[in-house]
Amino acid sequence: MRVFRGPASVVFAVLILALFLSCSEDSPTGAGLEPPDYDITSTWAFTEVADETDCDEGTNTYNYDVTIVQDGNQITVTMEGEEFSGTISASTVKWSGSFPEDGGTTTIHSVSLSVTNDGQSLDGNMSWSWSDGTDSCSGTSELTADKIG
Repeated sequence: MRVFRGPASVVFAVLILALFLSCSEDSPTGAGLEPPDYDITSTWAFTEVADETDCDEGTNTYNYDVTIVQDGNQITVTMEGEEFSGTISASTVKWSGSFPEDGGTTTIHSVSLSVTNDGQSLDGNMSWSWSDGTDSCSGTSELTADKIG
């Protein structure tokens, strides 16, 4: 079998490499992500209205601060001493993760927020569940936040 190693194969190899790099997770926007419309690096004052009826706790409102650090499309979210990783694509912010709470583990399945008001506010929702290995419950929360730092 003859293997051609002339200029055409070099051009083909360069094209394949360029295609691979443009689809790589390490590209500036990441696979499937649009460049962010806003820099959301800041401290945010969140208000959460949580539907905890499945946990026999009704509907409750919580207020807390969240720090978000953005690097391109990647974000690091710090909330009450817990750190989560997520993304921002155009004006959509997403993250998920787990943390210990009330003798069990709360899992945030998805936070999905839209950046509004010229990057000064966030608005969206979250789905979550809690389990201690014996008991479990789940719920949803409506979230709003204003940039404070």
